[in-house]
Amino acid sequence: MRLKRRRPRSTRIRLLELAVAARHASSRLGLAAIRLRNAHARTGDRELLKMLEQVLKAQAALDIVATRLESMADLGAVMGFDVGIVRRVLAEVRASAASIYPGITSMLADLENAVAEIAALAGVDVEMGEVNQKVDEAVRRILEEAATVAAHRVSQIADSST
Repeated sequence: MRLKRRRPRSTRIRLLELAVAARHASSRLGLAAIRLRNAHARTGDRELLKMLEQVLKAQAALDIVATRLESMADLGAVMGFDVGIVRRVLAEVRASAASIYPGITSMLADLENAVAEIAALAGVDVEMGEVNQKVDEAVRRILEEAATVAAHRVSQIADSST
């Protein structure tokens, strides 16, 4: 019996797989958010709202990352700037979500490693000095946008429960 050699997956396919994995992680956080919202509705504990806000922020950031990965796949270009942003956002989300939802950290670490692998295969250097400042600014904007979305959703939940 002859074994067929698997064709290596293209960078585009790998980026799309990463986007799907990021959406999956986002949906897992969504389930955690539902549990926290229901627990808050039962108990009225303000700490649960703080935890819910952190989970929603991580979920929004993952949705932004997934959209960025899909855009990279559509454009067919892997650039150090974009890869650096995705890696840094994943690291920030992993660090913030670790205390609330430990089950997601291994999934996010796998995503980070896959992004690094794609960068290496594409020959992209993500540790460039000048670009790091721009990456930091882009990451800050993404996390601020995610925080704004999360705060808005939490305020809607808090308003509906009172």
